[in-house]
Amino acid sequence: VGDYLNYGVVQTYKESIELQFDGRGVPILRHGSTYYYNPVTVAQYALTMYGRYYRGVAPLEAFVTAADALAELQDARGAFPYPFAYPYYLTGETFPPGWVSAMAQGLALSVFERAYVATGEARFRAAGNRALEFLLVPKSEGGPRGTLADLDPLLSGYVSFQEYPSTPDTYTLNGHMYT
Repeated sequence: VGDYLNYGVVQTYKESIELQFDGRGVPILRHGSTYYYNPVTVAQYALTMYGRYYRGVAPLEAFVTAADALAELQDARGAFPYPFAYPYYLTGETFPPGWVSAMAQGLALSVFERAYVATGEARFRAAGNRALEFLLVPKSEGGPRGTLADLDPLLSGYVSFQEYPSTPDTYTLNGHMYT
């Protein structure tokens, strides 16, 4: 539960036309002409605030506020659905609003573990448990867990966490690794 990938030192967030902060100081990103909470961005921001708290340069409250904002994005299934359509450059597919990403699930788990350890508040443990449960839902049932079967049917027993819900699976390495 240390500073996640040294985010407390290396990550910065500045307002721009693409990134704004809400009234709580949580980042929102522009997609098209509208600003949305992006689950991955909120999770990475929370991990940055945690890293700064961990290093003694920011108050715990900044991290907890970001962790709470992330928890508000979690739906009843435990998922962090994206509220906008996303045209996926690699396949040409457009994912409709509500699409999910294993990367968001994995980063949220990192946030909620740190929030639980730092505060002892059971709500963060519960949010983490819901995030993990959804992470393990197969892609065929609307979750982000795929297999390597699209590479070769003989690899169908090997799990691949999908950053993008494309068909066929596209095996985005950084998304799998962050997860």
